[in-house]
Amino acid sequence: MIRNNAKLSYKMGYLLVRNETETFVFADEVLNLIIESNQTIVSTELLNQMVKRNVNIIFCDEKHLPTSQLVGLNNNFSTSKNILIQIN
Repeated sequence: MIRNNAKLSYKMGYLLVRNETETFVFADEVLNLIIESNQTIVSTELLNQMVKRNVNIIFCDEKHLPTSQLVGLNNNFSTSKNILIQIN
């Protein structure tokens, strides 16, 4: 859970959290990533890597209430099917 301002990125198999310090978390051990701070910066590479690992990513608003969830397209058959229909 990311509660304070931070920069999140992916580096050599690890989720890297940069704020006052740098913290490395082995990406394969992450099941859920909840981002509460609106001042958090997240790299697209991290998002892609987390989705590949089926990590549940939830974004919160300024009141710390969940507002959205990132779901991988390849992990959800009906979502992929709907997107292909829309493209066609």
